[in-house]
Amino acid sequence: NRKLKDSLNFEIEHYAGVVNYNADGFLAKNLDTLFQDLYDMCSSSSNAQMKTLFPVEEGRRQLKSLGKQFRGQLNDLMDSLHSTESRYIRCIKPNADQVPNRFQAPMVLDQLRYSGVFEAVDIRRQGFPFRLTYAQFACRYSC
Repeated sequence: NRKLKDSLNFEIEHYAGVVNYNADGFLAKNLDTLFQDLYDMCSSSSNAQMKTLFPVEEGRRQLKSLGKQFRGQLNDLMDSLHSTESRYIRCIKPNADQVPNRFQAPMVLDQLRYSGVFEAVDIRRQGFPFRLTYAQFACRYSC
């Protein structure tokens, strides 16, 4: 029911709360260019029409789109995560003033909701395994 700035703004209510988005310039930011190997394959085709569409260019510079940059960063992050044994500790701030013996329940509730704690508890209550190794899974569910 809130008034949005313009027709390119929209909101999505995630489990973690309402998130505002703006679609201004979305296509320009996310314009993917053709992968170099695909371009090379098309330019070396025996089909004359393909050779016309994809001429051989020496030193053709591959532009990095926002999507390609994101994929690269995500791949680097996943490589980093897979090379470690992660342990997560969720820290909850009891109050905004960071003083002892003061507990602000709405603030704590928001932090628990936004960090996905309630969803994790629901999944566990439903009996789904949580990070079982294959050996543990096979032992538990084998016939």
